[in-house]
Amino acid sequence: KWTLICQSKEGPPASAKTNSAEHYIELLKKDTITLKNAESLRISLGGESMAWLQKFIDMKGIVFLFDKFSQLHELTEKNDAVLELITEFVRCAKGVMNVKA
Repeated sequence: KWTLICQSKEGPPASAKTNSAEHYIELLKKDTITLKNAESLRISLGGESMAWLQKFIDMKGIVFLFDKFSQLHELTEKNDAVLELITEFVRCAKGVMNVKA
């Protein structure tokens, strides 16, 4: 029990920063989003609270998601990695549309 108390005093875990709406938006703004990031975003979009999702939407996260999807979709030559990323973005969009309020 003492370990749990000490951990709770240390503040949020490092994963809280990497799962924040701001973190995903920064990845989408830059060209640094990976397949693993996109999968994590999809899980967050479907599993986080409505407040998290609303924050993501308010910060134009959906716009950045579809912009990135559009950029990848317009590429004339798509390798397997690009196709997997496009598929994951579609799954992200599906996750947003299936959220129950």
